[in-house]
Amino acid sequence: MAVRKYIDEIHISNFKFFPELGQESKPIKIRGNHLLLYGENGSGKSSIFWALYTLLECANKGSKGEIKKYFDFFDKQNLLNIYANPRPKPDDKEVENAFVKLLLKDDAETTYYRISFNDLEINDIKEAKNSNYASDFINYKFLYSAFNFRHRDRINLFEHFEYNIFPYIKFEPCKIWKINPVTSLWEDIITENANEVIDFIANGPDYNLISGNRREYNTRAFRKREIASRISKAIQELRKWETHINTRGNEILKTELGYKNIEFNIKVKLSKNFHITRRKYIPPVIGLWLSIPSYEGNIDKVHRLHSFLNEAKLTGISLAMRFAVLEKRTTDAEIKLLVLDDLMISLDMNNRNKVIDFVFKNYLSKYQVFFLTHDKSLFDFVQLKIEEWDKKGNWEIKEMYAGNTGKPVLLEDNLEYIQRAKVYFDAYDYYSSGNNIRKAIEKKLEFLLPENVRVTTKDLDDELKKLFQYYDDNNCGDLISPILRNHLLQFKDIVFNPSSHFDLKSPLYKIEIEKAFEVFNILNAIPKICRYLLIGMRGILKYENLNNAYSAEFILKENLYAIQIPNNELRLSDPRHNLISYTKDEIEFLDPKTRVSKLPNKIVLAKNSTIKISERIARITRFINPENPIIINDFTTADGLSIQNLLDNINGKKIK
Repeated sequence: MAVRKYIDEIHISNFKFFPELGQESKPIKIRGNHLLLYGENGSGKSSIFWALYTLLECANKGSKGEIKKYFDFFDKQNLLNIYANPRPKPDDKEVENAFVKLLLKDDAETTYYRISFNDLEINDIKEAKNSNYASDFINYKFLYSAFNFRHRDRINLFEHFEYNIFPYIKFEPCKIWKINPVTSLWEDIITENANEVIDFIANGPDYNLISGNRREYNTRAFRKREIASRISKAIQELRKWETHINTRGNEILKTELGYKNIEFNIKVKLSKNFHITRRKYIPPVIGLWLSIPSYEGNIDKVHRLHSFLNEAKLTGISLAMRFAVLEKRTTDAEIKLLVLDDLMISLDMNNRNKVIDFVFKNYLSKYQVFFLTHDKSLFDFVQLKIEEWDKKGNWEIKEMYAGNTGKPVLLEDNLEYIQRAKVYFDAYDYYSSGNNIRKAIEKKLEFLLPENVRVTTKDLDDELKKLFQYYDDNNCGDLISPILRNHLLQFKDIVFNPSSHFDLKSPLYKIEIEKAFEVFNILNAIPKICRYLLIGMRGILKYENLNNAYSAEFILKENLYAIQIPNNELRLSDPRHNLISYTKDEIEFLDPKTRVSKLPNKIVLAKNSTIKISERIARITRFINPENPIIINDFTTADGLSIQNLLDNINGKKIK
């Protein structure tokens, strides 16, 4: 029994969309978890799919040359990044800058699988071969290839199975022939590899490889009876799979995917037997014919199912067949991967929900599941399903974008906007960097401003002005310097409205983005203030100074708050208010010039004057010229409680 391992890191260098993995580049961290990856079109998401697929596929290649070609600059079948440099010499080991590597871990050790121009040993590793048999890679192309037929054609899935299914399943041991490269004679071998069996049936003994050894041809290797026996055994094995796929596949289709009124059927048919001439082997014609014997109670009414059924139902049938096969594949493997790349793009949310439920219920505990998509709404939806079926800590959740430099930009799970901005900036994608700085500032403003003060229109200019006003009103305007206010308003227009720029990659724009980072850092340093309500709007405040024979009463037009700043003493807000009355030297509304009460019109004017508490204290000070400075603690409520009494009820701190 193989020791179960998990992918810890994926290293991709100069392979498809991925450029050279230099010293500053980082591998894709998986940490032994499942992976949910959103990748916009052109970001390199599918290159991850093909890197994993190719690496494991190479474990079962017939020769090392079939692996080497993927990394040979001079081979037209190479999978190198288009900007990869050619090797100075075909066998130069110094330039090993193109490779795919998986770092594997278990509780005891760390190992790896690697393929490159010179790393060709993977097809000698038994554990890697078994891992390829046990794993599955499904994308929308594989699903749709099952139904890529003209309307007039019936659906024969033999070719589809030949490419997508037979290489990864095992038969009961079957006899086939392979040519001995030393003797050039055919030899009996026994294999469980379905692909080898099917390949033998399709191609048979190649007369040209025997180098004219007609004795071998006339005696043993080509006897019809022995070939017929081998073909019969293969057909028997195919029919076992036919029975399993029809039985289990329809169960999945009906009970798991919700298509209760559809039944499909695969039928293995040998429509034409093999034939041997003197110099040629003519293979048999084997069909895997797909039909719909029952649809919504109608028997044998659907004759061209690929034209009759919609894409969602076709996808459902294809998935049901694929998952039925997966359940019977090898389970004893070092790593077991299930990689799903945009396999649900034709499904609505209801059907997507059923597929995700099926995958999560049946495979999360058995496989390391990689879920890749370019659909942002599906990406968000899968995160909700993770919380329903699993723990988020068991997943790596990442996003990929196409950077302006032609390099994939990979964003880790829960990366803050400002961290994303840094990633984009390092990738020379200044537009995306500036956009994320703006989002970081908006998020910071949401944090600093209470909900009832925020502007819901997401107008950054209004949000900033509200911030300034809010801090000013709460006696905290000193926390936002005039320089910062100017920078915020200035760079709002320059950086965060990129339509004003002709070239978003220009050095000038880079300098502005750097300045925007500085502005964010200053804004980020502004502490959040917490408010505690002391007296509500329309509450009464009183002030009395017996030494100066003065008393006054006021009505608040705004709430009076105690303001808590982290690591600071409490402050008071500076609410606006109106005068109710004042008395000096026992004369109400004393006019200091005439020493009698003010005229009625001036009294009305005084009452209607709405000012802040700080300005009121300044006016009283000028009016009575007290011996000691007036402080807010000298004010009381209508009940005679001092402001300090109210503050003591909060946490006993003194005000500033």
